[in-house]
Amino acid sequence: MSLLIGIDVGTTHCKGGVYDYQGKECAFLKTDTQIRWDCAGGAVIDAHTLWESVCFLVKGLTEKVNPKDIDAISVASMAEAGVPLDRHGQPLYPIICWFDKRSQPQSDWWVKNFGPRFVFEITGVVPSYKYTLTKLMWLKAEHPQIITKCCTWLCVADYICYLLGGKKVMNKSLACRTMAFDLTKDAYSREMLEVAGVPHQIMPPIVESGQVIGSVSALAARETGLLQGTPVVTGGHDHVCGALATGILTDEYALDSSGTAEAVIVALNSPRLDWEIGEKGLTVGHHVMKDMYYLMGGMSASGASVEWFKSFVEGKKKENRPGISYNTLMSEAANFDPFSTGLVFVPYLRGSGAPWPDPSRKGAILGLRDYHGQAHVTRAILEGVSFQLRAAVLAIQEVLGHQLDHLRVTGGGAKNKMWLQLKADITGKHFEVPQVEEASTLGAALLAGVGVGVYENGKQAAHSVYRVKETVFPDKEKHRIYVKAFEDVYVPLQKILGEVDRLITSSHLE
Repeated sequence: MSLLIGIDVGTTHCKGGVYDYQGKECAFLKTDTQIRWDCAGGAVIDAHTLWESVCFLVKGLTEKVNPKDIDAISVASMAEAGVPLDRHGQPLYPIICWFDKRSQPQSDWWVKNFGPRFVFEITGVVPSYKYTLTKLMWLKAEHPQIITKCCTWLCVADYICYLLGGKKVMNKSLACRTMAFDLTKDAYSREMLEVAGVPHQIMPPIVESGQVIGSVSALAARETGLLQGTPVVTGGHDHVCGALATGILTDEYALDSSGTAEAVIVALNSPRLDWEIGEKGLTVGHHVMKDMYYLMGGMSASGASVEWFKSFVEGKKKENRPGISYNTLMSEAANFDPFSTGLVFVPYLRGSGAPWPDPSRKGAILGLRDYHGQAHVTRAILEGVSFQLRAAVLAIQEVLGHQLDHLRVTGGGAKNKMWLQLKADITGKHFEVPQVEEASTLGAALLAGVGVGVYENGKQAAHSVYRVKETVFPDKEKHRIYVKAFEDVYVPLQKILGEVDRLITSSHLE
């Protein structure tokens, strides 16, 4: 039996799956991503601890299947985050999470001195604290000795591939999230790096996803249970790996990839860098499919909004009582008619994305009364996140010039039928749920297969594995109610709350 392993290093969980060539899941495991928080809201991940988590996963997988049957391994990961390495390949600083806002001043500097349009028309992204370049600028300002000692910067997926036994390289789908990649030249932007004061030598060679870059070393074999010599293949951005696994190969369908963050993705045949796209908070970059690109929009705090409220509720409970389950929250939230709680939730806990991009925007719960309880707030959060999804889909449709009738959905949003129905009712779209639940791990496994010749290319790989489990259709009457609520309440609130957020920021209340 021939098998492929895909790893997905996510913000909340690290996941690993073993798949056969038809995409059937033969084994799956996950563990928590160990994030360290500080009192100012900063969030980092210890690179050694992250490697230990990956080893734990792979070791568990190799105990469930015969390591001799594993043909290759590849890795998907959260984008933007990375690790500086010294000349011995050792981490010099913890991994700064993509949502950590410590490099906001560096992002503001780019906006003030060059403007977002200048950056977008080179890189396909607008300046943000999320991206690698602003993080490197922050390290240069606050810890200059780190940059002095740094020989290589690796994004998370490429770092794990390096530790498995691969070369120090960066795959294109993650290079596009550095704010240092020139999409017009298909190479690093010397101009962006020089303006930032970041030595271009620390950026590793760029390679396509799905390329063999080495084989599992003796040390990695001992730590993971893999056989020494197992091919290591470049992976990519987790959302884009999910797009591969769900057959998002044209702009006819879109992927709704929902996890801690949520992204709507369509495939493009060429990069589109006209400013109307960047102005809407949409981004453009390399697909994990060779010679293909993506258009992406979404929000940074989708599942994170639900997780925040769950943690908030649990924090109010007595220590000797168990925490509340997601199923309980969701079942309580199901007992409401559309937009009937009297509450509106704006899901900007980590700033706003498409189509109203602004990192300074803040989350809000509006309409609170003393009779509102846990169930009301949960329902409002789910509706608010779904309203924001609708806004992103509308922005992408406007850019494409045509409707997206079908969305394929993966991640946590695909597992909860009530929330999925809510998304369908609010967006008015048909949602296809694939048979595979963890598309990013499967996408990484498919890239492993492309690398060792199991599949001729990504297109063949996707067609070999994509199957529809079920399709969820919108309720027409509920959709009518939600469209009115979106247009009469949610959209007008954006301008009003934007002013409120600016007052809070200028008053130094945050």
